[in-house]
Amino acid sequence: MAVATHKCEVIPDNVDSYCLVFRVNYSGEDDKWKGLFTNNGDQCWHFQGSEDKWSVYP
Repeated sequence: MAVATHKCEVIPDNVDSYCLVFRVNYSGEDDKWKGLFTNNGDQCWHFQGSEDKWSVYP
């Protein structure tokens, strides 16, 4: 069973660009690195899959 936490992170205005790293605890899959993003608006990400095989996408 996969459980996602609903959490909001704020990127400060003085940060021009950033990358995101997604991790699923106890998963055999590697972390998913996304970016480089320009800090110019809100981003919404979706998780799909299970502990053993998962993906994230905007």
